[in-house]
Amino acid sequence: MRIKVRGVFLVLVLLLIPCFLMAGIMGKITGRVRDAETGEPLPIVNVTVQQDGEPVTGAATGTDGTYVISNLRAGTYALEFSMIGYQTVLVKNVKVTADQVTKQDARLKPGAIGMPEQIITAERELLTTEPPPIEHEEIARRPVDNYEDVVRLVAGATETASGYSAGLHIQGGRANEVVYVVDGINANDPVTGQSGVYIDNTAIQEITINTGTFNAEYGDAMSAVINIVTREGSQRFEGTVEYETDAHLRLSKDPIKAPNEDMWHNKGSLSLGGPLGLLRSSFFISGNILEHEDRLPFNDRHRKNGTLKLAWRPFKGGAKFTLSGNYSNTWRHGYDHRYAKGIWLQKGPMVNQDNYQLNLKVNQRIDKIAYTVNVGTFNTHTKTSYMDGAGYNEFRMIGRQLMDWVSWAYAQTWWEPDTTISEEGDTIIDSIFHRVYNADSMNFRIPDSTFAYVDENTQDSIYLNILEHYSAITEDPDSAVWFFHNQYIKKSGYLIDKDDAFRWVGWKEQLEALNWRWYEVNEWRPTLDENGDTVGVHYHPFDFDLYKQYYDKYRDWRAPVDTVIENGDTLFDTLDVDNPYEDSLESSGNLYYVRYNSDPLFRRFRYYFLPYWAERNTTKYIADVAVDWNPNEVHWFKAGVSGNYHFLDYKMIQFVNENPYNDTYHKEPIIAAAYVQDKVKYEDMELHAGVRFDYFHPASDYFVDSENIDVGKERAKPKFQFSPRLSISFAVSEKSMMYASYGHFFQPVNLRDLYENLEADITVGIPILGNPNLPPLKTIFYQAGYKYLISKNMAFELKGYYKDQENLLATRSVNTIYKGKLATYTVYVIEDFAKTKGFDVGLVRRAPRFLSWNITYSFMDAKGTGSSGREFYYRYRGTALEPPKHEYPLEFDITHSLKTNVNFYLDPDFSVKALRMTNLNVQFNYASGQPYWGTDSRGNIIPMGSRRMPGTKTMDAKLEKWFPLGKKLKLGAYVDVRNIFDWRNVANVYSGTGFPDDNGGRPVYEEVTYRNYANFGFADTYEYWEADVADWERRVAENPAMFGSPRELRFGIRVSF
Repeated sequence: MRIKVRGVFLVLVLLLIPCFLMAGIMGKITGRVRDAETGEPLPIVNVTVQQDGEPVTGAATGTDGTYVISNLRAGTYALEFSMIGYQTVLVKNVKVTADQVTKQDARLKPGAIGMPEQIITAERELLTTEPPPIEHEEIARRPVDNYEDVVRLVAGATETASGYSAGLHIQGGRANEVVYVVDGINANDPVTGQSGVYIDNTAIQEITINTGTFNAEYGDAMSAVINIVTREGSQRFEGTVEYETDAHLRLSKDPIKAPNEDMWHNKGSLSLGGPLGLLRSSFFISGNILEHEDRLPFNDRHRKNGTLKLAWRPFKGGAKFTLSGNYSNTWRHGYDHRYAKGIWLQKGPMVNQDNYQLNLKVNQRIDKIAYTVNVGTFNTHTKTSYMDGAGYNEFRMIGRQLMDWVSWAYAQTWWEPDTTISEEGDTIIDSIFHRVYNADSMNFRIPDSTFAYVDENTQDSIYLNILEHYSAITEDPDSAVWFFHNQYIKKSGYLIDKDDAFRWVGWKEQLEALNWRWYEVNEWRPTLDENGDTVGVHYHPFDFDLYKQYYDKYRDWRAPVDTVIENGDTLFDTLDVDNPYEDSLESSGNLYYVRYNSDPLFRRFRYYFLPYWAERNTTKYIADVAVDWNPNEVHWFKAGVSGNYHFLDYKMIQFVNENPYNDTYHKEPIIAAAYVQDKVKYEDMELHAGVRFDYFHPASDYFVDSENIDVGKERAKPKFQFSPRLSISFAVSEKSMMYASYGHFFQPVNLRDLYENLEADITVGIPILGNPNLPPLKTIFYQAGYKYLISKNMAFELKGYYKDQENLLATRSVNTIYKGKLATYTVYVIEDFAKTKGFDVGLVRRAPRFLSWNITYSFMDAKGTGSSGREFYYRYRGTALEPPKHEYPLEFDITHSLKTNVNFYLDPDFSVKALRMTNLNVQFNYASGQPYWGTDSRGNIIPMGSRRMPGTKTMDAKLEKWFPLGKKLKLGAYVDVRNIFDWRNVANVYSGTGFPDDNGGRPVYEEVTYRNYANFGFADTYEYWEADVADWERRVAENPAMFGSPRELRFGIRVSF
């Protein structure tokens, strides 16, 4: 069946490619040419599109003076209008935006041949419903790190740093409802629904942020489409070299917000573009390297990234071929305050992510019809492993739980004299308590006084320097302690000096000692001869594939059924027979005991690492085809189809139970879509009408009855939906307009949630069971607005929206019997709903020089029954609480937000020479507090929304000065400051108090509580209490993750040519 489906998919792609093409990166220019004196339309005017002084394409005006030039790549062009008997007009700085119409009229003056051309600089129209693109130059001026920082400043965007829905939300949607499109390719990770690609700012031509009811050509999104177009080379060489660093400066003195004294930031970037050597060809290439560790210890990020684009039009007016590629590799660690004591941050997870995108696009315009073909592939690969990225066969640690040699070493203590001089000059003689085993570092400290054992014959204490005694067989202090314990305490073996070997009393003693040397997934096993007799021991690495092989047999085994004929009826009776594979599973050693380890010295901190390892690889092959037709200035028809074929491989294992909890699968889902739309522009009215068809085939089996999975599986059925989209706008006056839009949106459930644990052992751990047969998520969106042109360069806008979401992902708990055992697990269901309404007020001023700004205020009311698909799993699982059936404020219900970006630019003609080519960009962001689930003094949950965190505010600035070094060569230097005023923003609070630095549990001195002070090396109960308070302060009051980033300063230098 798989071969048939794949074959049909490929055949359809091959048949459709010659006929249609895809959109997402092309725009068009239209307008009307008139006589400057009479105002009459001029027919047969030659309109030529130029880029870098070279003609690209063109058209001629019709009898009504109108012209249409479509299939233009997003970028900046010049338009030349020429006609015999008229003065030639050259309009520069004409901006073309992906999927938008740029209107550019012209008026030609009568004149003789040879008159100098009239040069005009175009300005982008403000009175339009199309979202304004954010171009490369504007991105470079802003204090932002990446395109997601740009999106955060759009009206209606909110960000949550805590709760179960942390991430970027737009107009009250969940974090996975935003689609990122790069050069026409959906670049979301289909498994998580988040952005799966990194594009450096140096490689971006423009970003268009489509919110509300975006056109029918876009799908798989319910909140926004972020359209990113990468840069393309021109017919002249140009490039930029940039280096950015923080110079290890710490501008914030707050030890809580910035506890990491070794924070650093270094980034180098290079971009180069120009002619490729062939006629009508170009190239662009960029790359960057990032080394970054922020204010939190071990919260680092290391990245290598590159982007390539090759473009070639073999024949003038013919098809254009564009090959685009992008690659990124990032490895990082994350700070977790629970493990911030001892060495456990270092033993945390390392995440290694890489992705690549490669696509070939062919586009051409033939008269009034344009087509583009886009085929490509997109891959995301992620590997997560604790112990700093070790393989699961390398997981190992030691602890006191069931490890008697460590427990014995922990009990070996001594007091070491300590002499200090007080400020008054007095000599203070004290002593320090030590243990041989240091739980903080999982290391051993051998005292100067040597270990002693009792001679069995003389009963005398014999002292040994164990490091010297076992130096011939080990140099590790922990191994020396282990040998000493086995020789003199357990008497399981002995050291033979003459051949420098450790001998064991017998293989059983050796096996026990070796298997409890470490907690690890591998184990020592008896070695048997051909007669079955034990002749030694051998080391056996855990074999994941072998474990899965026997588990699959165990899982798929069914007890035999006895058939009985009684009174002519056939009766079936399941025999009570044990599963023969139950005891055949591959052993995973004793690593699962790690989770049971604790130590009084750690108190409130975690004393182990999570033995978790996972790897995922997702590749999708893409074919998008579309065609657009411009019969006249009124209509712009578009139609297209697309198909994505996925290959998803996942492998995960957690050694937290005797039988490790694991999940593996290989899936090949298919996503396809088709759409048709028309943009009608007639006089002062514009209408966008379209319909989209979405198809999703999960290509997987699912459990027919999620509450009784012994019933078995069936093949999940394909899902599809028709989604209408409609928007209308019309002029109220010459300076104002109104608009309204309506649309249905379809989005498949994230693949991770569909396929999770379908092949796993649900009798261990606390699994979530996926369901590939879940229906898609659906949203109905309404929007209306008003826009007023205050002046040529300033506009005011007010828009309101309402979002109705009835089909949202949720989780619910199930208790059942599985293979004769009680099993409790969580299943995905489509039950949640949300209702979001709000409005945005904006004031924008655009100017090529001096002052420009964009100010927006947003009000939002987002209520529903779940902020994320896993909220029940994390919040209610294991409790007697029932999830609420009524709506409540969602975690991303940020009621008020204010976003401001102000830019001040002094151009090369400014009167003060020293200040020329200077740019200052300042952005301010305020957000009211997000709601959180509070608890009362007894720990009972207070209804969501009754408490809110404090609001947050930041102000960032970037000051840059350019120095001309030649005709094209220039040097730029900048200072980038984040959180200028070092405001302490609260990122999270404790549910019982609402404070970020007090959970209400500060230790109170009571003598009975600290009566065992001597066991932990304290002089008295008061000293023990003081240590407990210090531990509470470090764990609770000084948690840096409860606060946002402090002030940060970066310096940069750029050379551009």
